[in-house]
Amino acid sequence: MPVRKLAAGHGSDAAKLWSLSLSAEFRGKRCQGFSLLELLMVIMITGTISAAMLSVYLASGRELLSSQRQAQLNHNIRASLYRMTSELKRAGGFVPAAFSGRSGFMYSYQHNPFMSDSSTLRLAGNQDGYFYDCVIFSYDSNKDGLVGISSNHAAPVGTGENTVNMEQSGFRLHDGALEVRTSRNTIVNSEFSCEDSGGRWSDLTEADITVTRLALAWLDDDGNIVSQPVRQDILTGQACQSGQWCLETRHLSIRLSALAPGTEVVTVSGQVRVRNDRIFMYP
Repeated sequence: MPVRKLAAGHGSDAAKLWSLSLSAEFRGKRCQGFSLLELLMVIMITGTISAAMLSVYLASGRELLSSQRQAQLNHNIRASLYRMTSELKRAGGFVPAAFSGRSGFMYSYQHNPFMSDSSTLRLAGNQDGYFYDCVIFSYDSNKDGLVGISSNHAAPVGTGENTVNMEQSGFRLHDGALEVRTSRNTIVNSEFSCEDSGGRWSDLTEADITVTRLALAWLDDDGNIVSQPVRQDILTGQACQSGQWCLETRHLSIRLSALAPGTEVVTVSGQVRVRNDRIFMYP
């Protein structure tokens, strides 16, 4: 009998120990976490996703920067074209100092110093067929009837000229930049041309912009490219004859191409109808 009681007692203790062992084993399985292999796999997957997201972000940033540069280039080139067309429309503009009646007006118009052979609008520079990469012109910006903006008004209308000649302007393609003529090289140097010696030139486009092409050409009344301005006899409307007054209408085509770092070439074009027709004695 005592043996049975002891066995029974020991059985109860064994059951308790077995229950505690199962509970500890169960808790151990629930709290053991990730293995090293599982952690490495998680890190690898996370890194791959992060790298992909970073790549997309950088690509988007580069595309945005490229779009901004392209838009800025487009804006700058269109602004340059607008400057050119606005200035060229005024070519030959002239306010005579004084005139009386129709005869006086016609005399002043026919002897407009801004349309003389030395100051009139003309295409020059490098030539490719009918296209040129420079244009020079002048107009009476201060309305004194004289070519220039100084205070010397001694010269008559027929040969009107001041000393500085900043009213003689121009645009040209030079060393990858669109340049504008600002004045003479010196007061005593009266040369007015597309050459470096023909005036002081400064960049109109920004330093990071490379102008690849400037093409200027004459147009006829139908918009076709021609070799010279449209000219006709002022009285007969026919072809100009030597020794007769000739009417010259000026219509220009302008094409400008440029690029900047990280951009594609932008090309803009326009047409200009010069407001002031030229009257001159046909040689």
